[in-house]
Amino acid sequence: MKKHTVIVNLTASLLMALALCACSNSSDGGLTPGPTPATATAKYTVTIAGAIENGKVTASASKAEAGTEITLTTAPNTGYKLSQILVCGEDASGIAAPDGKFKMPAQNVIVTALFTAKDYTITFNANNGSQTPATATRTFTAGESKDLPGIHELGEGFIKKVEGEFGEQYWNFVGWSKSPDTKIEACEWGDCSTYIGFEDTMLYAVWGEDPVHSIGISKSGQGTVSSDVVGADKDADITLTIKPDAGYEIGTVSANKVGDNGEIGEQITVTKESDYTWKFKMPDTHVKVNVTFNAIGYTIKIHTIYSGKVLCECETATVGQKVALTAWPDSGWALDSITVNKDGSIDLIAVNNNNNKWEFVMPAGNVTVVANFYDTNNWASGGYDELASGEDGTVGTSGKYVTFGRWPQTVKAEGVTVNEKITQIHGDFTYCYGSDGAWYVKAKENAFIEPYDMYQTPRVKYSDGSLAGTKGKSEKWFKVELIKWRVITDNYSGKKLLLAENAIAARRYNGSETSYINSEIRAWLNDAFVQSAFFGGQLSKIAPVAIDNETTTVKAFLLSSYDIQKSEYGFSNNIYSDSARKRKTTDYTRAGGAEARTEFAAYWWLRNLVEYTTVPTVCAEEGMLTFHTPDNTECVVPALCVSK
Repeated sequence: MKKHTVIVNLTASLLMALALCACSNSSDGGLTPGPTPATATAKYTVTIAGAIENGKVTASASKAEAGTEITLTTAPNTGYKLSQILVCGEDASGIAAPDGKFKMPAQNVIVTALFTAKDYTITFNANNGSQTPATATRTFTAGESKDLPGIHELGEGFIKKVEGEFGEQYWNFVGWSKSPDTKIEACEWGDCSTYIGFEDTMLYAVWGEDPVHSIGISKSGQGTVSSDVVGADKDADITLTIKPDAGYEIGTVSANKVGDNGEIGEQITVTKESDYTWKFKMPDTHVKVNVTFNAIGYTIKIHTIYSGKVLCECETATVGQKVALTAWPDSGWALDSITVNKDGSIDLIAVNNNNNKWEFVMPAGNVTVVANFYDTNNWASGGYDELASGEDGTVGTSGKYVTFGRWPQTVKAEGVTVNEKITQIHGDFTYCYGSDGAWYVKAKENAFIEPYDMYQTPRVKYSDGSLAGTKGKSEKWFKVELIKWRVITDNYSGKKLLLAENAIAARRYNGSETSYINSEIRAWLNDAFVQSAFFGGQLSKIAPVAIDNETTTVKAFLLSSYDIQKSEYGFSNNIYSDSARKRKTTDYTRAGGAEARTEFAAYWWLRNLVEYTTVPTVCAEEGMLTFHTPDNTECVVPALCVSK
């Protein structure tokens, strides 16, 4: 098949303009004016770049005084449009030219423009052939060589029937022409199958008188059907290529003889050769092929996180079908989010909410719907839950406790599998869906190694008894769970002050400086931590407070060495021992490098009120006040305030 290629460089003129701008002070461009008499007003030149393609630009003046308005007129070639006009000063500065007008600066300028191809429409006319409908349109880009479709690709293209010397004769489609009278031997483009155009055009089917029998194609549903030939003699082997679109499958494939008067006759045998090819033997007559494509019914699976349910209007749906969902939270719970994933893909399907009705468009594949509910208790959208009296802390400390926010804590149980295709993003965390209905976060293992262990033997164990990995060479999944907090006072500047009951992470305080206000850990608590641990309406429930006479407020912070000695917070003033200060390490903190010699051996950071060379910490084995250098990896036990 003959092809015609036109190579159009749409950016050449702009590149040339930039080059000219960059070299505008050179003497060969004619841009620098000669000496001007002292009594004359200086005039500056307007140069039109010589490399503009697919159009022309003219200026209202070639020379002008500074401040004169210059009007630029553009004339695109047929099939092109103005995309950009650029005025550049000799100092390489760009000069605005809205509506093609600009004020002449006190320097020479160069003008260029970019003209790009427009889209145009070809109307295909069956030219008395049996295509249904009689005309069809397609959009093309000016200047591009395009393969034209066969008539059967535009509808039920078949044959052209004419009255001949010996009665009715059937002609075969061979291509397209601008003239309805074109014969096959005079086709403008050799094989009548390619076209290069610039404006809206009507093309007419070219029919060739041929003694061979024709093959017509009819289809329903979404897919493509083509034959390796448009006609053939008796007993020729014919190959059909049949491909369904995404979301469809091949339903039926059949072929019938067609009589001289177009009547449909008996069926002929069509044999499947492969997934997309079918064959039949040409009879001594015309043939019409009929193919149906059926929409595939894809499954919809529903998963819910925590307390609530979701109803889908259907269990299966076809591609492009709108699917409606309805969510019902249990009493005391609220819906946080609904996500839809196509199975085998990490991409989320868009879900629209309309008055508590959620709707998405079914993709070409099975989907999983995940509905995430959170506990509201007495807060309309806070996810803050006060625990019943008697639910003590991890070391048996009595008091008032709440759950608020979520964080990775326990290592994944052996029988649980995690689907990395079903995800949610929360701050720094990517949640992945577990087979037990919970969310999981993957983290590298950098478990603590005793500093005097010459063999660097891993000794830190997870709650399931397995050894934690070291040096960041392995990864583990950790279950996202509710964070438990102790209410250490109901009156911290008129708010409830919460302290995490367990160490939630292992991090360094800072690189070398011990100042809290400038520390890494302060920045992390108020950005990554709060954005990752709280979502939905929870962030709005955290009450920002000013600490240490700062002018700015924070949402999360560390207690100070003075705070952990206050009796009103439930602590003793004994700096050497206090069970109320003990904190447990979770599996997640052990993976991050917490010193976990025993279950409650969390060394956790306090904030400095006065800058020393070290930073105060709590040794949780005894609850003793101690000190570490700021680049150590120790545990983080955050505090925050909520409104009463």
